[in-house]
Order: sequence, then C-alpha cells, then structure tokens
Amino acid sequence: PDGYKNYFVGASSQEIRSAFRTLSLKLHPDKNLEVDTSVQFRNLVSVYEVIKSPTKRKYYDQVLVNGLPNWRS
Repeated sequence: PDGYKNYFVGASSQEIRSAFRTLSLKLHPDKNLEVDTSVQFRNLVSVYEVIKSPTKRKYYDQVLVNGLPNWRS
C-alpha cells in the first residue's frame, strides 16, 4: 500500500495498468529469482486489485487522507 502513495496517486486507469504490467514483469518470481521478489509481487497484485476498481480506489484514497474510520463509535 505504501507503493500506491508513491506511484499511483493522480494516475489514470491506463497509466496504472501500464505501470502494473511493467512492475509485474520485473517482479514476477519466474522472471526474477531474487529472494524477496515473490513477496513484492504479491504486494503489487494486492495493491493493483484495490486501485483498479474506481470504487475501491476512492475509498482507499479517503483512508489515506482521513485515516481509518472509528468502527467502535
């Protein structure tokens, strides 16, 4: 999720999709055999699942600005 702050804020859907494709090729465990790439790839996919949906992206943007809502009140 921190990657979202750095890469995708204000980006169009096409820019997000393009960045995801580029990063997924770079971080895919079959393409890159470094130790932590499988974790990074799973994190990338998780973030992409949230921000590719306009509804989820809007909610996530609100959480970034306002923090999580107080569920106990």
